[in-house]
Amino acid sequence: MTPDHHEVNRISCPRCNFQFDPVEFAKKLPDAVLIAERARRNSRNPQRRRVAGPGRPKDVARCPSCPGVFTLVEFRDHLVPCLTAKLQNFKSASQRIHVSPMDSTEYRDFHVTEVRAETVTLHKLSNMQDIEVPLRAIREITPAVNNQPSVMTLRGYLRWREDVQRWRFSTQ
Repeated sequence: MTPDHHEVNRISCPRCNFQFDPVEFAKKLPDAVLIAERARRNSRNPQRRRVAGPGRPKDVARCPSCPGVFTLVEFRDHLVPCLTAKLQNFKSASQRIHVSPMDSTEYRDFHVTEVRAETVTLHKLSNMQDIEVPLRAIREITPAVNNQPSVMTLRGYLRWREDVQRWRFSTQ
């Protein structure tokens, strides 16, 4: 035993047959070499596969405008009235909202001006243009926090159409 309390197993160099202590040799190696070797060795060892979680529950849906979770049958009856009520609140309060996703612009403020059976009309405050969006295209309405407006997330996006110089809702 050495003073470090480890048994010395000297190794011979394959080229010159010099006997050296592998512990002392490893201490002189740069950290990057040791890290690379550990990564190489770990990649050879089969890792235990991680099993995915349970995922989204089957046959249930979450309302985009309230925290409720419903069975699919209940959700069909709940969605339009709940979403319409939420949008009517935005309209009556003249509350500013943002829409996402949309083409890049620094002017993202909208007001809800009209709510119909299947569409909502959004009024873009920067250019005074009205844009119709199907109610079924609304994925989520995130409440306002920290003086930031509510965010309406769409299935699809608002796109600036250069040919007609207007904003349009698009699913492509």
